[in-house]
Amino acid sequence: MSAASLSTAAGGLAVLAGVALLLPRSSTVTTALIVLAGGEAVAAGVTWGLARQIPIRRVAAHDLGRRLADAWPFALSSIIVYSYYLNVDTILLAALRGDADAGLYSAPYRLFLALNVVAVFAAYALMPAAKRVAFGISAEVSWQRVARALAAYGLVVLAATEAVGDAAIEAIFGPEFAGLGDVLVILCAGMPWYTLAYPLGYATIADNDRRTYLYGAVVAGIVATAGSLTLIPALGIEGAAVATALSLVAGSVVWIRRLPRIRRPPADAVVHATAWTSLAFLVALDVAPSGVAGLVTGVAGLALGIRAVRRA
Repeated sequence: MSAASLSTAAGGLAVLAGVALLLPRSSTVTTALIVLAGGEAVAAGVTWGLARQIPIRRVAAHDLGRRLADAWPFALSSIIVYSYYLNVDTILLAALRGDADAGLYSAPYRLFLALNVVAVFAAYALMPAAKRVAFGISAEVSWQRVARALAAYGLVVLAATEAVGDAAIEAIFGPEFAGLGDVLVILCAGMPWYTLAYPLGYATIADNDRRTYLYGAVVAGIVATAGSLTLIPALGIEGAAVATALSLVAGSVVWIRRLPRIRRPPADAVVHATAWTSLAFLVALDVAPSGVAGLVTGVAGLALGIRAVRRA
């Protein structure tokens, strides 16, 4: 997993360098795509180089069927999860409401994905520890402490997007994208759940549990697609954001429900995630005052984080 983290980071740095060096000279879609392709190539190259250092046993022809049967749930779930990062909801938004709405939606969605990367790297970091536990090499990880820290991150991010989301989007993407702060809040409404559950669900792969991660991904994919098809025609950009947030929550609930009891997150983290996700939706719908919501979610996140540190 350290190799996966390193290759992902290398690809991200390559994209960052490309953005800094090329886009100021030629700010076109073609240049942006070239930069993105270059980042993917760097990530693939680093992955290939590191993979060649790992001794790999040849798979006998008679054993290939069993290996494929073992691998297909993980392969399918990875495709479904990665489809979020390929902006399936943005594609549906363009098809149902037009390219202009899809273009506007891409700004808060890019920022949302950047904030989500912590959950991905947490999953990479926890996998080796979970594997060592499965092999009996080390003692069980303090999963409740991990869950509280992850939930705290999701809550703090949600509070920050509610407080400065509008200003951040306008500063990063320009005045054409002003007024999309509520869309970012809706997208991040599912983050307390996702940051809490995704690393824990991903870690079940270490136990040779090939179903838990798949079931959560499938449920999330169904909710995202059905929600987008239902909500986008009526609500446009906001409908796409709601569908994405609901899919994160739905997949997270499945992962948590299927976790072994020792790895389930503590009740206080789940209660906080449920309460403040609901509050975020109310803020976006102008039912709850935004200033109060940001303060409450921020305090809740810090409280969970302090509790996790004290139990370390």
